[in-house]
Amino acid sequence: MPILREKGRSEGWASSQRIKRSNEGNRAFNDRELSAYGLTVADAIKFTLDQYRQHTASVPIESAMNGLIEAKLGAGRSERY
Repeated sequence: MPILREKGRSEGWASSQRIKRSNEGNRAFNDRELSAYGLTVADAIKFTLDQYRQHTASVPIESAMNGLIEAKLGAGRSERY
């Protein structure tokens, strides 16, 4: 931090540093790559959370196939169907 002997200059410098910090912080939430696809940071977060929820709810393919076959048989379908 520079040493500023005048109160006005010191306050001006401090103000500009607060603005700089604010702008750099806000820049983290303004992603041009997302906006190129018409998305916002909130959209990206929602998408990511949906993906993680699906991943944690997923089951091995063998279990899924067994569940499908049981559902079809339970609905009166033949094994072949």
